[in-house]
Amino acid sequence: MKMTASPRLFRIVSLGFLSAMLLTGCSDEGSRELVNISGTVTFDGEPLEEGAIEFHPAAGTTEGAVIENGKYTATISPGTNRVKITASTEHPTRKMPNVEPDKPDVPEMVELIPAQYNENTTLSIEAKNGGTHDFDLKSEPDTGP
Repeated sequence: MKMTASPRLFRIVSLGFLSAMLLTGCSDEGSRELVNISGTVTFDGEPLEEGAIEFHPAAGTTEGAVIENGKYTATISPGTNRVKITASTEHPTRKMPNVEPDKPDVPEMVELIPAQYNENTTLSIEAKNGGTHDFDLKSEPDTGP
């Protein structure tokens, strides 16, 4: 079963997220060193259609990017960054009231990616200019042999 977020809702949420990230990052732009990175994100072996990726440096401003068709590019602080990856999908049965009166309820959005990749992330990178960082996420934790 293919699960994707409503494209319109996802874009609105993503734009809000990225706008907030960019606004908080503009205050000291001239004094910070930044590096350009790119990569791919797969989920259970398939490219993640839509999502968001955040980079949290030990010191500095958190930066983010949109994941589209399994690919992202970002400009972030160099060095060690914790990484959080999120993607939402429509719950198959739960609905929420529509904010527009006289419109039908809308599907409730739920997090598709397990917490070990976002809220309780175990992901990190060492960011260098031009670096490529790929992430192969699994819906079930790897329990070993």
